[in-house]
Parts: sequence; structure tokens; C-alpha cells
Amino acid sequence: MRILPILLTALLLAVPARPVASPAVISPEAAVRADFEALSAGDLDRLVGLFAEDIHMYRLPTDAHTLVGARVDQIRDRAGLRRHLEVPFANGDVARHEVIDMLSLGELVAVRVAIHAHEDAPADHALTVFRVSDGLIQSIWHVAKEAAAQPQSGAAAKAVIQQLAEANNRGDVDAFLALFAEDARNFHFRRDPERLGGGPSASVTDHASRQRVFREIFAQGAPVQVTTVASVALGEWVVAQDEAVKPDGSILDELSIYRVRDGRIIDDWYVAEQPRQ
Repeated sequence: MRILPILLTALLLAVPARPVASPAVISPEAAVRADFEALSAGDLDRLVGLFAEDIHMYRLPTDAHTLVGARVDQIRDRAGLRRHLEVPFANGDVARHEVIDMLSLGELVAVRVAIHAHEDAPADHALTVFRVSDGLIQSIWHVAKEAAAQPQSGAAAKAVIQQLAEANNRGDVDAFLALFAEDARNFHFRRDPERLGGGPSASVTDHASRQRVFREIFAQGAPVQVTTVASVALGEWVVAQDEAVKPDGSILDELSIYRVRDGRIIDDWYVAEQPRQ
């Protein structure tokens, strides 16, 4: 009999439809952790689903004073990512990825990860920066990689950056400047979210200009008080998340990347800033 289906349809139409809840957008750090979990499990569907359709992925830098390497042409979208990984995943070519350190500011996440290709061999370590927008990975910059890295790798470089903050807070311009190599390069802030780090500073171009500019800045004492909230380091590279308190009491959360060699800074990139609300 058709009467029962008709009655059921009428009842369903009479009940107000409940709005379907949108899936919760995961945090940038959660997206990055999920990426490494999917890589470790060889879960290609889950991995691809963590990315935006338009993907910007960059290789390790190879040139001096360079933060960003060449773009990976094979991986510019989800389809390219799937093609790149489907054969090795199908063959069981999967390494366990272990997050060692992580920090984030806004959409940017910096992470040091241990890559265990074989559980009985020392792990390779990588330093990578992600940009995650609306819960999806948009960009990946491979900054550094060290084969069979030791846990203390990056500790010496990290100590130099801590000394830099301490010299700044004391207003000790001589100690501050002494932490830079004579041929160090300084890079300004860039607001383009698809770029990591900006171009060369227009005012600090060499040793002489660095001396002049920073002595002028420190003429009235420390321009800001800096506290390093978190840092991630590997080898010569350090990503530092700082809290900078201005003389007027306003606070900036900042992200910078440094390259340190033989106890001296050879490059620094001012990557991001976010006013504290």
C-alpha cells in the first residue's frame, strides 16, 4: 500500500531540518602533526586531504644567503601530490616521522622532525616551515636536513641567538654587533604569505652599515625588550619565536630565522609579526 510511504514523507517534510554542522577547522599545529602521522602510516588519502588544492612546496636552499630553494614542479596541486607518492606508498616505502620540536605563529609552523627510514639506524632530521590556512596546508619550505642528526644538533646556534636577545635587552650594542659575521646578510620583513622571508635590507647592506644603523638604534638604550618564547634548531639553523615589548608597552609576537656558523650569525630573516591583542 502507498499510504504509509506518503505519510512518512509528509511527516519528514513537516519536521524542520537541523542545520548540518561544518567540520571543525583544525589548528595549524594539528594539521602539521596530522601530515606526519599520515606520512608515517602511508595513508595517502588522509595525507592528500590535509592539503589545499594549490600547493607551494620548496626544496632545500642551495645558494649562499638563501632561505628558499626551488619550487617542486611535480607537486603544485593535490593530484600532483598523489602522483608523487602513490607508487612509493604502494611499495611500502614509508618512513616513520617523529616530531621533535615545534612552534607556531599565526599560519606559520616550524618543526624539527626525525625521519626513521630504518628503526635500527640513526634518524635523519629535517627543519621545515609550513603555512596552514583554514586548516589546510598551503605551503611547505624545506629549510635544512641533517643525516643521522644528534639530539644536540642546533644547540650551539640556539645559544648564539639567546646571547643576541640578552645583549639587546642590556642595550649592549658592542656585544650585539659582535654576534654577527662581518659578511652577514640581513633580510627585511615581507608581508606576502606565499614568501618566506623578504629581500635584502636596504639600510643594512654590509659590515659598516650594520655598525652605523644599530649604533643609532641603540643610542637611547634597548629599543625593545625581547623574550624568546620558543625556538627550533637544527645544525646552523634556528627559528625563534619572540615576544617584543616596546617602550610604550605594546607587544609584538615575532618569528625570525637565523643561520649561525662558527658562533656568528651569517644570515637573519625577519619572517612574521603579530600584534598582541
